[in-house]
This record gives sequence, structure tokens and C-alpha cells, in this order.
Amino acid sequence: MEFRRIQYFIAVAEELNFTKAAEKLKISQPPLSQQIKILENEIGVKLFNRNKRVVELTDAGKYFLEKAKEIVLKLESVYEETKQIERGEFGKLSIGFTGSVTYDLLPTLIQTYQQANPKIKIILTQMSSARQVQALENNEIDIGMLVPPVESASLKLKTLRSEPFVIAIPSTHPLAAMKEPVSLLNFKNEPFIFTDRDVGHGYYDAIINLFYEVGFSPIQSQQANELQTIVSLVASGVGNAVLPASIMNYINNKVTYLKLTENNTSCTSSMAWKKDNESATLKLFIEHVDQQNLYLS
Repeated sequence: MEFRRIQYFIAVAEELNFTKAAEKLKISQPPLSQQIKILENEIGVKLFNRNKRVVELTDAGKYFLEKAKEIVLKLESVYEETKQIERGEFGKLSIGFTGSVTYDLLPTLIQTYQQANPKIKIILTQMSSARQVQALENNEIDIGMLVPPVESASLKLKTLRSEPFVIAIPSTHPLAAMKEPVSLLNFKNEPFIFTDRDVGHGYYDAIINLFYEVGFSPIQSQQANELQTIVSLVASGVGNAVLPASIMNYINNKVTYLKLTENNTSCTSSMAWKKDNESATLKLFIEHVDQQNLYLS
């Protein structure tokens, strides 16, 4: 059955006049009548009662009209959604992210993007930078928000921001009341909590380099890979932690965040995606980030 015949049928059913329907469709009447007859033969029922003076829908015709309109509306919706997919305005986008963007950058980005593109389903998965690289290469996610460096020739990177580090200490610490930035040297003989280098060597190395620049090797008391877990361990008195400044948006009454006088080393967050990913949805996402001016320094 040709969709064109359904459109012809609807026009005749609405006008109940073949001449007017033909004018509406911008075709001559004989071909229109012929197409309606073909449609009735295909279905195997009579859709119209017609004579020289009157054209009426049969009961079967009334039912078919109702369903035909539903088909047309559904198909028009499919047409529009197909166009939206081509423009990247409809579909889904899978995003991997590390903890360093969780507390400010990611929520702002997702909120503005969803407001602008409500028909795109966003799938968020927190994973380490190393795991994101694997997921991107295996087409498991569309885009990653990670900490470089990334050793993969198949990926493209774009820096989102570079932020300074702060130190998280228990609120009972003698220096917790300090208002001015402090030096890491004040904590030389105290234990620190670190992430595992294997889950993100760029992040780990940036923190270690900060200690080396100050002139001492830190005492490691514990290891954890989620920033929230690290903050909880600090609150429990397990040790201190050097963390990205955005962690200050994560409030824990038992933890105090202090700025550091050493600011030569920073934590860089980047977007990464596969070079051969031609997804219109991905392209729209990257364009949206550019337009929102979310890149910070």
C-alpha cells in the first residue's frame, strides 16, 4: 500500500467531494478516483458510498479514516525525529567522567545542555581516566571528561580547565582556622591519602610533582579512588589530602579546605572523544560546550 493513497483517501474523506479533493491535492479528478478504487481493492472493502450527487464514508471508511490520520501523524513525527537525529537534537549521548568535574563543571554543563536539548537522553558513568580511554576506544561511551595525558592516537582532546590544588584537613587540625593560604611544608610529617596511579597517572603525577617542588616526599597513609571517599577518610582523621580546588563545593563539616601557597602545579580536566566518531549528537554537545563558555582557567 502506497502512503500516497492514504493521503488521497484522507483528502476525499474530509471533503466528501472528489472534485474539491483533487483541487486540494493539485491533481486531476480521474487519477484520484482511480487511486481510491485501487486502495479499496487492496484493503478488500468499500470505503465510500458514492453516486452522482453524494459521497459518503461507509462504516469501514470511517474507521479507516481514524486510523489513517493516526498513521499520518505518526509518520510526520518519525520524519521530524529523523531530521532531529541528523541535526544531533534527538537520541542519546553517553558521557564518562572523573570525580574532578563532579562538583561544579559537570552539573552546570549537563543542566544547560539538557535545557537546550530536552530530547537527548544523557547517560552518565563515573570512571577513571584510564578506564575512559578504554571505553572511548571500544565505543562504549561517546565522550569522556578526564585528566590528561591521554596516550591514544585515536582520540581527540580539548582542555576544559586547569584548577589549583587545595589541601583537605580534619576540622580539628591545628591549622584549620587559618584564613590565608598555607604551604605544604606545614604538613611534611603528616600522613596523606592518595589515589591509585593506575586509574589516572596524570592526576596522581600532578599531585606528586607538587610535593617534589616543595621539597619532600609525602607519607602515604591510605589509598582511595573516589574524591568523596577521600574526603570521608580525611574527616575520620586517617590523613590529609591534596585535591582539586573544585572539591571545595563538596561540604563536609568535619573537613576544612585550605588554599596552598604553592600554585605552580594544577589539575587539568579535558574532554576526549574518538576522532572518527561522526555522531551529530556528539558534535552538538561539543558545540554547546563552546557556546556556553564553560572552559575555565
